[in-house]
Amino acid sequence: DPSQNLRARRDVAIRNAHVVAVESDNDVSASGRRHRPGFESMLTRIAAGEAQVVVAWALDRLQRNRRDEVRLYELCEKKGVMVSLVRGPDLEWQTPTGRYLADNLGSLARLEIEQKSDRQRRAQEQAAQNGRRVGGRRPFGYEQDGVTLRPEEAEAIREGCAALLSGVTLAEIARCWNNHGLTTGQPGRKVVQESIER
Repeated sequence: DPSQNLRARRDVAIRNAHVVAVESDNDVSASGRRHRPGFESMLTRIAAGEAQVVVAWALDRLQRNRRDEVRLYELCEKKGVMVSLVRGPDLEWQTPTGRYLADNLGSLARLEIEQKSDRQRRAQEQAAQNGRRVGGRRPFGYEQDGVTLRPEEAEAIREGCAALLSGVTLAEIARCWNNHGLTTGQPGRKVVQESIER
């Protein structure tokens, strides 16, 4: 978000500091189960002594789970690095009060992430019970609504299942599907498993 980036840079300017690097994991789920290259790069820079302050939009965007929190906090305490939140206070680990505040805000950030995840899960379950599909890429064999069949892809799946049961490998099925131009709902990607030679 450009406005978030602008406000973060303004926070840096107020400190008469300069930006060492801008790291982002915006396309990574907040569930905390996926690798976050931006977060890992930030920790590497802190460990190397390249940064004295980490500026982040909000704590729940910076840390996604307990493991992130512990790694970040221990490293910041060891290196004397402050975390400055555009939407929140400055966090530092050099005093008991600072550590207490960081721990409590970390707990609140995790609560927000977990509540959001729970809301999304329940919404998806309810949609499934009502025969509706919620977001995501188009499933192979279906239109974007996840209900309407794409005849050619649906037939490819039926033939693929029959071929698999007769001993054809998944790799061979995928090759045949790709050769027939059947691709995933994700632009630019070939299908892992697609139409069998007729």
